Amino acid sequence: MILILSDETDESTHYVIDWLYGLTSDYFRLNGDSLLEYDITVKFNKTTNRLGFSLVQNHRREKEIKSDNCKVIWFRRWAIPKNFIQSNHTSSIKYQITRYTHIQFNSLFEVLCKSLAHSKWVNDPSEPKLSKLYVLEKAIEAGLMVPETLICTNKAELERFQKLNERIITKSIGDVTFFYEKSDMYALYTSELTFEEIKVIDETFFPSLVQKRIEKEYEIRIFYLDSMFYSMAMFSQNHDATMTDFRQDTNSGTIRAVPYLLPKPIENKLEKLMRSLDMKSGSIDMIKNLSGDYIFLEVNPVGQFGMVSLPCNYFLEKKISEYLFKMYKDNEE
Repeated sequence: MILILSDETDESTHYVIDWLYGLTSDYFRLNGDSLLEYDITVKFNKTTNRLGFSLVQNHRREKEIKSDNCKVIWFRRWAIPKNFIQSNHTSSIKYQITRYTHIQFNSLFEVLCKSLAHSKWVNDPSEPKLSKLYVLEKAIEAGLMVPETLICTNKAELERFQKLNERIITKSIGDVTFFYEKSDMYALYTSELTFEEIKVIDETFFPSLVQKRIEKEYEIRIFYLDSMFYSMAMFSQNHDATMTDFRQDTNSGTIRAVPYLLPKPIENKLEKLMRSLDMKSGSIDMIKNLSGDYIFLEVNPVGQFGMVSLPCNYFLEKKISEYLFKMYKDNEE
């Protein structure tokens, strides 16, 4: 079967399954935040000398998922059960127990992935996580242009970097996250770091990533799937709020977005990069600057592709389902 690893809230997974349903019924969606609703058994198969697992839904005893039957895996994303969300009181025994069970849950997921090592994966989460700087290094090797980048903890070093590059931005070193307090949610954005802000910060600070700010003609969002590129130009520079980060668009839909055809030499370099990262799919961010250069920013293996699919009529959900089905049929032969 085709096993889809996701979470309950991911709408993109819903849409891919809608298309997949028309091709085959031999698939199963396993959501990380629902994993504990299953009876889970993991053990070594004495016949194959291989680790394997079986999952049985507690409320549907007739439905059993075995690792040996999962021939194709699409890792869309993953989420922990809601009862593992940690308490703010770090000294409490409740926090310590929650933290421990969270670690155990992540270790269980790693075991499940190892049990599926024989399967064909579309982005294997058991592979080492790709840091932003490592990806930038591989992008340079592939012949792509990238922004001047620095991670530092020292104000003097930061001031030197700003002097060399004039306008700079700061972003997360790793994955972004969201913060919740009661009914409020707080998000992290890419932000410009001004001279006035640098002037008042401490002499030393937590390790932070800064980059030269790229003056853009427009942004380009690209979904890559099996050597094909589906690109979209976004004119986020037309609005003050979104000039640095388009996600700060408080009026959804105000940013003009159109289908875009990348120059073939750029596609070739991106293809070389994705192959070097062993990624079969991913969401790529680029900028075309005012000089006409294409600047690579980053690639996200589980990035949102719906934001490219819908405005450009690419029907990426259909293409992903067809790709999974093709892998599944090829595995049968």
